[in-house]
Amino acid sequence: MRFLFLEGEEGRGYDLLYASCWAWKIASEIRNLGHEVIEVKRPLPEDATDAIRRYKPDVVWFVGHGWCCLTTLEKKKLWISTPRDYCLLFGKRTRGCSERMNEDVLAGTVTNALSCLTGQYLGEYLTKERGCIAYMGYYEPFYFIRVSGQDKECACAQGDCRVPGVRKEVLRKCLVCMMDANLQFCMGLAQGMTVKEAFDYSLRKFDEWISDLESIEPATDSEKSLIKLAILVLRADKKVQVIHGNLEYRPPTVHPMQFAIGMMGLPIMLGSLLQSLRR
Repeated sequence: MRFLFLEGEEGRGYDLLYASCWAWKIASEIRNLGHEVIEVKRPLPEDATDAIRRYKPDVVWFVGHGWCCLTTLEKKKLWISTPRDYCLLFGKRTRGCSERMNEDVLAGTVTNALSCLTGQYLGEYLTKERGCIAYMGYYEPFYFIRVSGQDKECACAQGDCRVPGVRKEVLRKCLVCMMDANLQFCMGLAQGMTVKEAFDYSLRKFDEWISDLESIEPATDSEKSLIKLAILVLRADKKVQVIHGNLEYRPPTVHPMQFAIGMMGLPIMLGSLLQSLRR
């Protein structure tokens, strides 16, 4: 099976790096299972489109800010868009999209879109009308935890990331848990699951992370607050994760082209992958 990971870094600051740094780990694990994995770092729209056309992946994962009818990549550059009169944000009508761009680019793929609101309309449209086999996304904003002013240091709690009163391992879990739960959809596919089985596998990972965090005995009030926030975010993200398309589809184990190509007082804040439509 051939996977394509579009690993963005810069959206609002380096917020996309929180997902992509964990995607590096998952990509390595999938590669160790015997699959082909192509990784494109900091992809602009043309880079992503070229990679899909060149490699013809079975599965595409990407991270970018989104809206119900569009999604973006590195530096919030518009990648895919389809016209839509309005979108819903927390149940209220808001501005839609007028532009049509790259609607066919995900045709023939199973796509994991870590991108706010695209599961509301874009994913459904691409699977019903534009040949995308299946599309996992989010009906509302996807939230995650950031460390204020330390995106590069704290993505995956690497390097010199520090939050006063929080042990590094606790911080790492609170930063990566929601990203890992999303990416386990790809891992499920790599293990031979159908789209629906992989989707359910991802949902179970949200629950496993919640149980893991609940089992931690906080050493400080800061840890207690951070763990509580991470659990709230996991529950919110799980609730709005959706899947469209052919749920019984099972990607091929061997890609045909493989033969041919050889909180208060803490510097913590919530991030989301919601694309602003303001110009």
